[in-house]
Amino acid sequence: MLSYFLRRLVGLVPMFLVVSFISFAIIQLPPGDFVTTKIAQMSAAGDSGSLARAELLREQFGLNDPFLVRYWNWLSGVVVGDFGVSVMFEGAEVSTLIGEGFFLTVLLGGVSLALAWSLAIAIGIYSATHRYGIADYSFTFLGFIGLAVPPFLTSLLYVFAAVFIFGADQAGGLFSPEFRNAPWSFSRVYDLMGNMWFPVAVLTLAGMAGTMRIMRGSLIDVLNQQYIATARAKG
Repeated sequence: MLSYFLRRLVGLVPMFLVVSFISFAIIQLPPGDFVTTKIAQMSAAGDSGSLARAELLREQFGLNDPFLVRYWNWLSGVVVGDFGVSVMFEGAEVSTLIGEGFFLTVLLGGVSLALAWSLAIAIGIYSATHRYGIADYSFTFLGFIGLAVPPFLTSLLYVFAAVFIFGADQAGGLFSPEFRNAPWSFSRVYDLMGNMWFPVAVLTLAGMAGTMRIMRGSLIDVLNQQYIATARAKG
């Protein structure tokens, strides 16, 4: 078993190299680069020193180097955990941005998964033991909505309703504008808790729909077994 695991682990190395090389090459195929876009935005804003800054940025990020040199610099940095700095976020460490995004993803996924399973099991048991009632039909309708409507469409409907019906200043995002780039503090955590309820609700609805229907159907099958009827007859 250990030898099989080691062989599979070693086989990941050439696969990673091939996939990373192809991905890096595809990213380089379109003409121009992010610096070109950034400089165009600066020029439109009236920045007279945008062209000089463009050359400095290209030298800083190695965009004037040959393709293989850029790939090697990127690969050698990734191996030691150095993903470089971000142009979009004004020189922020890419590893820091990935870490924060990974933490928020795990947080949303974990909370949504726990709620989805908890609600799905409870609702499935209730629907199976109270079949063909108003609550059962309501939960069945909710489950079909969760199965039929993808989460991204539910999110778009929420954004539309929040902006055009309720007149909200912002719709979406885990942080208010003043906390998006702020350092972590109790106020930022409190703001996160206040803004994460909707994405959690969307993910929970999508995750609980299928589990709820499976739980209901499986429990109904079990309740119709002969040993259940025998147990009920014996009190």
